[in-house]
Amino acid sequence: VHGLFLEVRRSIEFFENQYRGFNISRIVLGGGTARLANLAENLQKELTLPVELIDPLRCVKIAPKTAQAERIQAIRHQLGVGIGLGIRGLAA
Repeated sequence: VHGLFLEVRRSIEFFENQYRGFNISRIVLGGGTARLANLAENLQKELTLPVELIDPLRCVKIAPKTAQAERIQAIRHQLGVGIGLGIRGLAA
């Protein structure tokens, strides 16, 4: 896990060196791995940046009687790519 934190730190430093004046102010995690036990807390502690989990369903209401409502709630943090691909043509 320490190697992961080191790579994230290097990525942040690379970005900030390439784009002077732009600083990373927080880290947003998504996907199934983001829910690993204590990952967000340890990353926040190691990098001294706020870390949060993305919620792609934040503005989406799911009817509680939907057959898969419970399952959808359980995997909500893993749905970012699917939702993004699904709505990409809606903005046009």
